[in-house]
Formats: sequence, structure tokens, C-alpha cells
Amino acid sequence: MLKAFHNSGKFLVSCPDDIEEIDIHNLASTTEDINKGYENIINISQELNNSFVDEVLYFKELLTRYVNGDSSLLEELKPYFLTVLSIAEISFKYLSDSFVEKKIEELINSFGGNKEEVILDLLIKFTLTRGSCRTGRVGNCVGKMAELKFLKTLISILKNFCDIYVSYGGIWTLYTDGMEINEIRGLSWNMGDKDRTLLLNFKVPITAKNIDFVLLKVSHKNIVFKQPSNNKNVESIDIFSDNMEERTNGICITSHLDENNCLLIGEIKNITKPHHAAVFWREAYTAMKKHKITIEKSIGKKIHSVLISSIIDKSVIKYIYEELNDGSLSYAVNLSKDAHVEKFCEWLLKK
Repeated sequence: MLKAFHNSGKFLVSCPDDIEEIDIHNLASTTEDINKGYENIINISQELNNSFVDEVLYFKELLTRYVNGDSSLLEELKPYFLTVLSIAEISFKYLSDSFVEKKIEELINSFGGNKEEVILDLLIKFTLTRGSCRTGRVGNCVGKMAELKFLKTLISILKNFCDIYVSYGGIWTLYTDGMEINEIRGLSWNMGDKDRTLLLNFKVPITAKNIDFVLLKVSHKNIVFKQPSNNKNVESIDIFSDNMEERTNGICITSHLDENNCLLIGEIKNITKPHHAAVFWREAYTAMKKHKITIEKSIGKKIHSVLISSIIDKSVIKYIYEELNDGSLSYAVNLSKDAHVEKFCEWLLKK
């Protein structure tokens, strides 16, 4: 059971299994923590900026040659023209060829003024459209960075005690130093005769949404999936596929990945807006709590829940304490504090 008590004006919370008492106020992010997080965000942002500038310059080069008579470049320019038309790249595959050709033809026919004006106009529109997507790209990269820090710490601790199997390149394989951790979509290990598998971005069948990470009491050897019955041509899929549709439409054909083998669920938030930290925390926790209740009702027993956040605002400390105290939340981790992450990983390995 979680224990919490008041001591010298501070709430102290001990996690299940009484691993160590943690000063609940120490969860709050300091200015130094936030500075450290923003240094990483700035680095990622600069890398994306450089890539974006290169993309704009290449578009300018192709466009200049095209408006000067090189019609053979039209096919290569199509993705750029569609972006100018505010059609996201992810939507390209859903559009008919005739529709795409018609819209691009209309765009080309709308060219007016001298060549320099046409080039400038299209470059501005392209930059504005692509730039509006940039914030989302930064957010995705930052979110991935949070996941990587968690995985790196867990792997560094695990490899001192046992072999680690990882989902890498679409298959389960023995982990070795030098593997790209951002390619890993699951970990599996055996400690003390206990098989455990941690899956990233996994949807427990009874829940409606993907969960950032799920710990199951099962070996990776027992994970078997198949395609939905409306696609009988494919017998199996990789649940760690980059194709979200493939991953989320997979149907479990064993009992190993259902809620009965679920030990823990967790959410990871890498926050890029400190002034929204409290809102993000509550939104993430509310969603996870809903999943936890759904799973517990189905299996008739409690599971653990964990929230990992790069920023924890002082305004939610009391709220977190209350959730920890009544057992609704099992562990809260401030990602910017290395000691917190390490202690959590050690706790996780005892589940």
C-alpha cells in the first residue's frame, strides 16, 4: 500500500513495496529543470529549421528551372505544389490522380506577373504552409525524446541483470549495444522466473486508445497477432509497424496481450509549454485513469498506473499527492530529474 504522511511541513510518499520515501515537493520542476528541457527543445528546433531551409532552397531551384521552361520537373514539383495548396503530405494517398492533376493545373494556370513574382509568391505560400506544420514536428520530436530517455535508463539498468529482447526492425531480437534506441518498440526480459514485456504505444484490446507504455506478464515469444477478418490475405502483422492503421487494427489471437496479463499502464508527456504544464498533466492523467478503471473492471483486480512528465508544476503537487495516497496513481516521475527516472525504472523491474 502507498503510505503518505506529513513531516516538518512536507508530504512524504512511499511507493508500493516501500522502496524509498520521496519528498513529494521534490517532484516540482525548478527553473533549472525547465532551462535544461528547453535547451533540448532549442537544439531540436534548430535541426528542423536547417532541414526546412534546405527544403525551401531546393523548391526554389526546381521552381526557377520550371518557370524558365523545364517542364520535365512537373512530376517532382507536385508534392510542393500540393503543399502550396494546403494539402498535407499525409493526405496525398487518399486523393485521386485526376483530382491532383486538376488542382495543380489550376494552380499553374493562375500564375501571373513576371517569373520572379511567381517564384516569390509560391515560395512564400509554401513556407507559410510548411511552417505551420513545424510546431507539430517539434512536438513529435520532443515527445519521442522523452520516450528515449525512459528507454535508455531502463535498458542501462536491465542489462546489468539479464538479457533483453527488443522489437527491432520488425522482429524480436537480443539487444546489443549500438542498436538505435529510437527504433525499439518493445522490451522483453526474464528476472526471477518472471517474464515481462513492455510495449510502447500499445492498445490493450478493451481500451479504445493507444497507451504510451504497457507492462505485461508475458514473454515476447507468446505474442501473436493477425489481421482483421476482412483481410484474409495476410495472416500476421507487426504490431510495432510505423503504419498506425496496421498497428491499431491488429487483432490479438492469444490471451497473452489482453487485459488479463496487464500489470501496468503509463503515459509520458514531454511538455513544450511550461505555462500549460498543469493542464497537460491533468489531461494525460484523466485519460490514463479512464483506461485503468476500464481494465480493472474487466479483470477484477488492480493494476499500476504511472505518469512521466518533463515538467511538473507546483500547482498540481497536492493533486498528485492525493492520487498517490488513495492508490489511483502508483508513481509520478519528473523526467528532468535523472534520479527520479532511475528510481522509477528500478521500481518497475520489481513488478
